[in-house]
Amino acid sequence: MLSSGRRFAIMRLHFLPPSKSPTPPKDLKTTHQLALENRLSVWGEMIMRIRRAVRSVSTFVSGLAGAALKAAVTSIVLGAVLVSVMHYMGVPVPSAHDLARGLSRLARGLS
Repeated sequence: MLSSGRRFAIMRLHFLPPSKSPTPPKDLKTTHQLALENRLSVWGEMIMRIRRAVRSVSTFVSGLAGAALKAAVTSIVLGAVLVSVMHYMGVPVPSAHDLARGLSRLARGLS
């Protein structure tokens, strides 16, 4: 009489199909592919951070330029209104040449 372990081995040889070596699934990625994807995702994250930083700096600079433009236009309009009112009231208003000369003296004195 055959022992149970030996009997199973004989049954296996005669009745069960030969087993194939296990093959990995086709969607399984190699270590190289995973490393490449990881590297690409890191580059993608860095690029997105750079884009966010550029976007925020661009927003800041455009806001700053807009504020400077508003300040320049406001000062020109306010100066023109002030000079017109002073001229209407009869106050002697210096000419543009006199104002420019006074500004150049002020700049030399402050430097």
